[in-house]
Amino acid sequence: MQLIPVLNGNVRLSVMTLGPAQSLERPCVFLHGLVTGNISTWYSVAALEMARDRQVILYDLRGHGDSAVPASGYDLDTQAEDLACVLDATVPDGEMVDLVGHSLGALIALRFALRFGKKVKHRVGRLILVDAPMPACEWVRPSLEQVQSPQALDDWLRSAPDMIGQLTGRRLERLSRRLQQLFFETSLVQDVCNMQAESPDDLRALALPVTLVYGKQSPCRPVANTLRKLLPIRALLLIDCGHYIPSEAPEPLRDVVVGTLRYETAEESLQEKPVADAVQVSA
Repeated sequence: MQLIPVLNGNVRLSVMTLGPAQSLERPCVFLHGLVTGNISTWYSVAALEMARDRQVILYDLRGHGDSAVPASGYDLDTQAEDLACVLDATVPDGEMVDLVGHSLGALIALRFALRFGKKVKHRVGRLILVDAPMPACEWVRPSLEQVQSPQALDDWLRSAPDMIGQLTGRRLERLSRRLQQLFFETSLVQDVCNMQAESPDDLRALALPVTLVYGKQSPCRPVANTLRKLLPIRALLLIDCGHYIPSEAPEPLRDVVVGTLRYETAEESLQEKPVADAVQVSA
């Protein structure tokens, strides 16, 4: 394990690498979700297992975990640039990578593949999008707009046990203080509320295999039906849980990620395998 500080301009990102830097297997990057997500979101869920035979990169999104909390730059383009900087610092030039993202992390991974994948030296081999809430202005905005004061933020956190996991006491207080800064001293809420859907033409033009994973009880589940019509979908998998799949159903999610990245190959022709119907995964 190696911890690496990475800069995008003057914004410091906290990055962790696991596994062998030199491997025949493609490196994979895990991106966590909004507000309560951080490096630990994916660490035990899938990163440790994948690190047995390849390089794995985890990082705290700006404003989260041990990364800096800048006043602005929470839009998808800037956060895709953050990802490019992380790759520049951790992966050899020109090497293909797989991206796995949950929630906001899925939107960042998708934006990177669409807008940056052909412009930077790191190409994307495969995407796994976990409960992607596209567009965030529709699926995330209502919950963020409930938070109008520090007290409302505390009430919101304590009313969502799936979001905060096992945090209690001082750890929950530290998270609350950090989120107060994120919500009330940065452009995060405005930037997320302005996130529009990706262009249908851009989505149709994406030429790499995509796996969709959604919670059967997730409010974002209808998004899967939209994306499966536009993206080159290899599989649509439904897990018996809500939106916070890494914490609600870690073992089924691990099986999906490991099975997709370790046992399926991105070199297969997209025409060789038809899009499957949604598959139910037991939690």
